[in-house]
Amino acid sequence: MRTGRPARPRGMARAALFSSASAIGYALTATLMKFSTTTFEQHGFGAFLACWQTYGFVAAGACSLFLLANAMESGPLVASQPALTLGEALVSVALGMLVYGDEVRTGWWLIPEGIGAVMVTWGVLLLPRVRTEDQDASAT
Repeated sequence: MRTGRPARPRGMARAALFSSASAIGYALTATLMKFSTTTFEQHGFGAFLACWQTYGFVAAGACSLFLLANAMESGPLVASQPALTLGEALVSVALGMLVYGDEVRTGWWLIPEGIGAVMVTWGVLLLPRVRTEDQDASAT
């Protein structure tokens, strides 16, 4: 008979949520890192150490790594990998547009951008399902 706290549930939804949170954290890390490196480039090492964004990206990166470890532990890779890969890219683009005024190319550029997005999505959804030789050997 077990006592104490019940075990936390494992599963696809939990893994996807942890992975999504990790993706947002990694996008935030990249945004803060961009600001910090620009500060370093323009004002030097002292200014880099003096700006809060430097410590923010370190903290955000550490928290994101913790969330990613929980995502990998919570459920199958097929649940966590798409949310991490696609979520981080989408949030990074959104933060770049909102914070730095970056623009996405339009016009005929939308064709290769769309093809690339479809290929990345397809790969992210396909690769976690691929069986390796080790998995095939252990199944027999």
